[in-house]
Amino acid sequence: MSDGLTAVRGVFQFAAAARSTAAVARSDDTGAIQVLQQQDNAGLHYASPEQFDLAAAIPGLPQEVLFADGSRFIPDDPNWRWPSAALRSRWLEWLENHWLAILAAALLVPFVTAWTLVKGVPMLSVVVADHVPEVVIKSSSSGTLDTLDATLFSPSTLSKQQRLAVNQQWLQLAERAGLEAQRYQLTFRQWGDDDAVANAFALPDGTLVLTDRLVHLMQDDPDALNAVLLHEVGHVYHRHGIEMMAQSATMSLAIAMMLGSVDGIADVMLGAGVGLVQNGFSRDMEREADLYAFRKLADSGRDANDLARAMLLLQGNNRELEATAASEDTDNSGWLEESNRQQLMEYLSTHPMTNERIELARSIAHCQQEGGSWRQCYQQAQ
Repeated sequence: MSDGLTAVRGVFQFAAAARSTAAVARSDDTGAIQVLQQQDNAGLHYASPEQFDLAAAIPGLPQEVLFADGSRFIPDDPNWRWPSAALRSRWLEWLENHWLAILAAALLVPFVTAWTLVKGVPMLSVVVADHVPEVVIKSSSSGTLDTLDATLFSPSTLSKQQRLAVNQQWLQLAERAGLEAQRYQLTFRQWGDDDAVANAFALPDGTLVLTDRLVHLMQDDPDALNAVLLHEVGHVYHRHGIEMMAQSATMSLAIAMMLGSVDGIADVMLGAGVGLVQNGFSRDMEREADLYAFRKLADSGRDANDLARAMLLLQGNNRELEATAASEDTDNSGWLEESNRQQLMEYLSTHPMTNERIELARSIAHCQQEGGSWRQCYQQAQ
């Protein structure tokens, strides 16, 4: 190399002729190549970068220059590579010469894929959830409720007086607990035509959906119903719904990119919202929502027993429905349509009201009644 030129000896093959000559090719800083006859430095060819192509870099073979007119230059050095050669070409050549790296990569891919799906996606979803615009949250929540109304819910059959009573009880509790009541609006639905499922859930925008069955189940214990609503507000406060929707969307995107298809990505977030209702929250998320409810119950002058009673009522209702659904599988009496029965059993299997949570709430309540703060009582109960 001299005067900014890179030179290499080789053979120049003339275009459309069975004639060649020893030559020297020089490449300057612009990438242009000039070919000179080796014997007397007479000019043979000159080409700017857009007037030639470089042959693929193959281990053990020189990298030829293919000129636009059909002539070519073949370096003498089989290991010669032009400075302007694409990085991708050099990387592929390096891999071809390092088979152990290829083997290691092949073995590493399953582990990287597994880590991405099991650890990476959940971690990323937490970051994404913190940056989802409010307009997206509202749109997604509205779309989710519309979809559920069209597929799973029926209009509420509760009387206006019943709905007003539940609303009034909730507003009173929200005020005592220091909540922004306007953010958490109640709406009522019947889960299917048979009013089989007692449930409440919160959409990410703060809309609290109660089923008729839940209201009937807790009509004699409004404090228990309010505790359920505080638990659902806890999911909104901790952004669990957005996090799960982001995780579902991120997982779908990751799988789509791995499989090479990204069709239908626009529908992912809406589908994730519907799945949120049917698949439930993780154990850690449920624990966080319980703790939020314990704190807000204490702020409002109540204790954790309200949530314990609510879970006991739901647990008893679920056991009754499980038994009825199991009986339906054998006697085929038709109290539930097949699709509703399947949805019900999926819901019961993914939304367990466990004895562990009930006992925790009872322990905290007992401690509170003896003068302990909810946080101290929770720490002692662990």
